[in-house]
This record gives sequence, C-alpha cells and structure tokens, in this order.
Amino acid sequence: MQVINIHTGETKDLPDDIGKMWVRSCTPWYSNDWSPQDDLPPSAAGKTTRTRYDLNNMDPESIHQFWNCCLSCSRSVIFAREIGEILQNKEAPNSIWMQAKFNAYAIAVMEWSKGFGANSEEYHWKRVFGENSGFIQELWEATGIREETYFAYWRDMQHIRISRIAHSGLPNNPAPQLPDFNLAIKLFAATHPILVRILKELTNLRFPNIYVLEPMSFDDWLDSLRTDFRNEIEPAIVASLETS
Repeated sequence: MQVINIHTGETKDLPDDIGKMWVRSCTPWYSNDWSPQDDLPPSAAGKTTRTRYDLNNMDPESIHQFWNCCLSCSRSVIFAREIGEILQNKEAPNSIWMQAKFNAYAIAVMEWSKGFGANSEEYHWKRVFGENSGFIQELWEATGIREETYFAYWRDMQHIRISRIAHSGLPNNPAPQLPDFNLAIKLFAATHPILVRILKELTNLRFPNIYVLEPMSFDDWLDSLRTDFRNEIEPAIVASLETS
C-alpha cells in the first residue's frame, strides 16, 4: 500500500497492515489505495446503502464549523459538571453558580442541536457530509450505539431544545430534566477520527491546501479542559461563598 504525507507529498510503500495503521492514526499520512471506511461492515439496520463521501462537494470550513459545535457542546458539559461537582461539597450553594451550571447545559443542548438536531441547521451533519454519505451509520458502528437508541436520544434533545430550554426560567416552568451527555461526548469522540480522515482526503484532492483538525487528540483535550476548569472554577466559587 502506498501512503502519502499531506504536508510534504512524500510517498512510502508499506505492507498493508502497517499502511492501514498509519492512515488510521492521527498522523499526516493518507492513502489513495484504502480508506478505513472500506473495512466497515454493512449497516446493522440494513436500511442504508453506504457510499463514499462526495469530497468534491464538501467544504472544509463547514466541516470545521460542525466540529466547533461538537467542541462547544463538550466544553459546556465539562464546565457544568465541574460546577456541579464542586457545589456538592458546599453546604450552601450559591444560586448564581447553580444558574451558571444550568446555562452551560442549555448551551450544550443548543450546540448539539446545531450539528445533530434539525436538518435546517446550517452545519447539520446531513448538510456538511451529505444525507447519504454514511456518516451517521459510521458513528453508530464506531460507538456501538443502536439506531433506535440514537433516535430516542435525538428526540429527547429536540424536545428539550424546543419545548423546555426556550421557556426555562418562566413561572411554572422548572428546569428541564437533561439527558445523559455521555452519549453526546461518545459520539464526538468517534467523530474526531472520521473528520481527520476526511480532511486528509480533502488535502490530497486540493493539495497544496492543507486541512488539519484541532485538537489532535479529543480525549487529551477533554482531560486538559477538566483540569483547567476545576483550577479556575473552585477558587471562584469559594470566593463567592465567602462574600455572600
């Protein structure tokens, strides 16, 4: 298998197993001979015919904007969770911080909805990758999430976005019961390598334009975010409680 460096144009002929490992990893190597999508099994639901992504009609900027929605949702979830964990250890939680936690979760719902909610959203995955691209099926297979589980989650998110978030804070409208954001973050973690691969292929198509996804490691980014937020939020909460 021949692999190509997207930065330098250098080529290497490698054994198939080694070449596939290079292409799968977050390195600047791709191949015209093979894509990870080639090894995916048919959709478990058997309802969708998998097709390759139509690279000629894909906009790298839209891909980055879609990914920014994923990052923004993740960032808001981690921010809200850190506030919640810190407040659990306080005898009298400050209502301002409780509101900040809810607001962060509300932002997370809205950012998730931009990429996975209504088809009319500018950076919805169907508009960015193509409804028949196989993108969502690839996510289901990578995460082990069943089709019915995903759509139940989608309905919950849409209900909260449309019926609850918009009316929160009004009389007789208590804070909505939010879904488990672990599933959303699991989807984002599986999205990352797919986007890395697509951007490599777009670079090959439009070289010398080089398209790189940030951060290089989604899991490391999450870990760093948790640490940074905890170091910043806890002193702020303690200070606010001391003065209240």
